[in-house]
Amino acid sequence: MSELNLKTRLLASSVFAGAALAAAAALPAHAQEDEVIAVTEAGDEEAAVQQTIVVTGSLIPQSGNLVETSPVTSLGSADFDVRGVVRAEDMINSLPQAFGAQGSNLANGSTGTSSVNLRGLGASRTLTLLNGRRLPYGSLNTAAPDINFIPASMVKKVDILTGGASATYGSDAVAGVVNFVLDTDFEGVRLEGNYSFYQHDNSNSYIQDILSGFAADNPSQFTVPDGSTSDGESVDITAAFGGKLDNGRGHIMGFASFQNTKEVLQANRDYSQCALSTTNGGNDFTCAGSSTNQFTNILDLGSNLPTGLWARVDPTTNEFVERNFVSDTFNYNPYNHFQRPNERYSFGTFANYDINPYVNAYAEFMFMDNQTNSQIAPSGVFGYGVAGDAGGINCDNPFLSAQQVDFICTSRGASGDDIAGLNDILFLRRNVEGGNRNNDIRHTTYRGVVGLKGTIGDTPWGYDISAIYANVHRSEVYNNDLSISKMSKALYAVDDGTGNIVCAVNADDDPNNDDAACAPYDIFSGAGPSDAAVNYIVNPLFRDGDVTQTVVTAKTYADLGEYGLQSPMSEEGIKVAFGVEYRRDSLDSNPDSNFQSGDGAGQGGPTNPIAGSQEVYDYFAEVNAPLIQGYEGVESLGIDLAYRRSNYDAVSSDAYKIGLEYAPVEDIRFRGSFQRAVRAANIFELFSTQSIGLFDLTQGANGIYDPCAGTNPTATAAQCANTGVTAAQYGNIADNPAGQFNTLTGGNP
Repeated sequence: MSELNLKTRLLASSVFAGAALAAAAALPAHAQEDEVIAVTEAGDEEAAVQQTIVVTGSLIPQSGNLVETSPVTSLGSADFDVRGVVRAEDMINSLPQAFGAQGSNLANGSTGTSSVNLRGLGASRTLTLLNGRRLPYGSLNTAAPDINFIPASMVKKVDILTGGASATYGSDAVAGVVNFVLDTDFEGVRLEGNYSFYQHDNSNSYIQDILSGFAADNPSQFTVPDGSTSDGESVDITAAFGGKLDNGRGHIMGFASFQNTKEVLQANRDYSQCALSTTNGGNDFTCAGSSTNQFTNILDLGSNLPTGLWARVDPTTNEFVERNFVSDTFNYNPYNHFQRPNERYSFGTFANYDINPYVNAYAEFMFMDNQTNSQIAPSGVFGYGVAGDAGGINCDNPFLSAQQVDFICTSRGASGDDIAGLNDILFLRRNVEGGNRNNDIRHTTYRGVVGLKGTIGDTPWGYDISAIYANVHRSEVYNNDLSISKMSKALYAVDDGTGNIVCAVNADDDPNNDDAACAPYDIFSGAGPSDAAVNYIVNPLFRDGDVTQTVVTAKTYADLGEYGLQSPMSEEGIKVAFGVEYRRDSLDSNPDSNFQSGDGAGQGGPTNPIAGSQEVYDYFAEVNAPLIQGYEGVESLGIDLAYRRSNYDAVSSDAYKIGLEYAPVEDIRFRGSFQRAVRAANIFELFSTQSIGLFDLTQGANGIYDPCAGTNPTATAAQCANTGVTAAQYGNIADNPAGQFNTLTGGNP
């Protein structure tokens, strides 16, 4: 799949900046530079006396070039322009040290955010910074910051530090740090537009041959995409302005951005039109899918059906027949997104002003409103087979034919209002009439920064004091999922005595048990359910809540060479930085009663409310000591030391770093470090109520998900016995039909 990008940029000088500034604005910057200007009492600017460079991975501003002992990869604005990316995630995920995390490509399980996962250690172990300062939790269900908040067109550079950085930034930087530096020094006026789309030639003959066979057997679910496909159009427009104030004593910059991205469906690509699986011992591919199909599939956990383990509804005869594993497998892939549609508005302002030669006041304010829609295949009756739950089918159900009653009831000694195959038979039927499940997710984020920085009089000591407040509001509406409680009522159908088929709850003599809206749900004939039944069993689910973050940081730093503290063999002095930080993260997630009860058939379990906060007090120090510089055989030799003490509400942790760098000549450099990091539990791990959810297992070499299932389990009898499997059960266990298993997760009670 290729992407075509068309990009235009309009630069113009502002009335207060001058024409020369417009040309300068077009030049990419390759370091985060702060010019230190000496200002006389009359307010005149003198020549710049030095440049300070803030390098991600160190709290010590440096004069000149600094090579850290921890490797930093840096991407400039030109890298964004050349690739024409409109999302920061697309740039980061192209790097070898970044692994797939939450992003626009994720549909099932999407949080509606984008995050960074360095070294595959998890997004919650990767710290994300904006202009060197923390971003808040990204959402109500992920601690990883949402980099949708980053306007790609305003990025001056991105630094990626993949070594441990906990001693510098805190416990959540175990995997590393990604620092997005915006072009807050921009001067002039700029209007930038970006248009892109995806184009794919459906020309994979190998996959198309596979699809052709499945399409011949099941044309309603399998197609063969052919020829050129273009989709996923994206438009991004950004306007920016910037200029100096009060004869250069201050600067202000602002931007406004709009982005609209269209969907890309897996249905429109030959290689993704079906869910590929392996066959012939893993040597070939075939189309797989879900056993929860448009026409009901039946799984007998004891293999006691006349057809064995599986059966299915024949829509032409309204009877049960042996399941065909090609035509009776549901192809869920075409419904899923390769790229979610989204619409995003954002704006921001950045300002700083020299109050006097020793104090510079600065402020940042940013806002984002991002709405996306995550789509997956229709919900359904996912195999519930106990009385009172979805799938609890009564033997005198009028929708059942005589053959079907014999099949699942009479042969088992059940009749009347007995439940068919109680705890043994699972009914699997996809709600294709109800349409796709989709999660409409909206994030509204505010973030403000205020601070003071400068020097302490005429000493070499500098300081930076800042305060951050951020709020992330998330709202979601999960549409077209089925209600387990309503399906239970709708599936339990009876004849009311006059020839009408009604829900049993409405035929009961107890008026308090009535549900006037209930319409009986037919999953046993080719006619399928009525519109009234489909409308009844659907329940939208709602969730709303906020994440807030407060951070106050004070640090001071100096080049002690000004005091003569330096190695006699070094041209530079020892540099130090130390400070303190207070941080408070809070979360308040409020799912509705349908979420909390686990009533959504496709949710895998309840979504519980979470409320809690966490405070941390950090104390940190850092030393950079050049030992030898400019000698034959030792162009440079130096050490880095860092230490951070973090005091959380209930625990404390220590992180430290010892680094060494050695360059025998300018062109060869060796560096290494020993670091210790401890990640503290986040709010989700601390306060999430324990509940049942789902996790996925991949198929084994025998095509079975459960290593203890099938006639030839991949796990030994002794291994399976450790999970509770008896000798009689071993080799006779039905595999999980969906590859999804229950798990208990939550915080520590």
